[in-house]
Amino acid sequence: MNPWSQFWQQGHPTTFGAYFKEGYEGPIKQWFEARLQLNNSPVSMLELACGNGALISMALDFGLKGQYLGIDLAEVSIPGGIETRLKNQSQLEAQIRGGVSIEAIPLESHHFDYVCSIFGIEYSNVAKTIPEIARVLKSKGHFLGVLHHCDSVVSTMSARALNEYNLKDVRDFIDQLEVIARQARGLSDLRALAQNPKAEKARKKINGYADQYLGNTDLETANASMFEFVTHGLQFFKALNHGPAVTQHFIKALYAETLGTRERHKQMCSVALTEQQMKQFCDLLIKAGFSDPDVTILSSDGVVIGWAICAQKLS
Repeated sequence: MNPWSQFWQQGHPTTFGAYFKEGYEGPIKQWFEARLQLNNSPVSMLELACGNGALISMALDFGLKGQYLGIDLAEVSIPGGIETRLKNQSQLEAQIRGGVSIEAIPLESHHFDYVCSIFGIEYSNVAKTIPEIARVLKSKGHFLGVLHHCDSVVSTMSARALNEYNLKDVRDFIDQLEVIARQARGLSDLRALAQNPKAEKARKKINGYADQYLGNTDLETANASMFEFVTHGLQFFKALNHGPAVTQHFIKALYAETLGTRERHKQMCSVALTEQQMKQFCDLLIKAGFSDPDVTILSSDGVVIGWAICAQKLS
């Protein structure tokens, strides 16, 4: 499964999962509010690589009237909380479409007042995506984007997470769960596992990983990625009580999510833009018919969040 489909299907509204449960607040929201030229007239907005539609919450908070469409290559959907907000109002129509490439947008030309992206467009081939943005925008329409910055807190955290993953230990931990699961099959009383040499050996190895990775809780020195993996992995012993099918599903899901999380961190690091890369991004916008872009670095209390860029289509 696409690692981002895997992530969005868990219901997260933003790229950062539980860290932004209610959507992007603070500097990102303030930046969008300052640049969306809203009045009482309806507008049409397209969000690229929209995930589960975090921009919808902002649009509702801003009192946006009109239509919102989000597209993403991953399988995505509007979370229940945002869906409820939409049903309780009538001025904004919103929908999301998954499985759609932003490098070849299957929508009519000259249709949108705004094309937006929050930590999304940089995952695509921007040389293909930017001309598509120009095509679907109306004359004088705006592109508004927040992109990963190479020195942002997100890039720093992702790089740290990548270095923390010990795939050898992950695979061995999974192997030990498999051993216990096999020994548990056919047992009417799981307490009998304590007398099974293979199961006991595997359990002791798992306990060793718990001692190794859960003993240090210092935010600066702890291995947060392996801490999370082992903590989640220990839930296996609860799953074991629900039979072989549930147990096997748990093991497969644990491994898939761990690899998926690692891949998402890897991608976040790879797409984060340097100053030179942002200049190249701006050059592509100008070449596609946009005004000289307005570029700023969003930050909070001196901590870099990302690049913010605004450009208007000239004709």
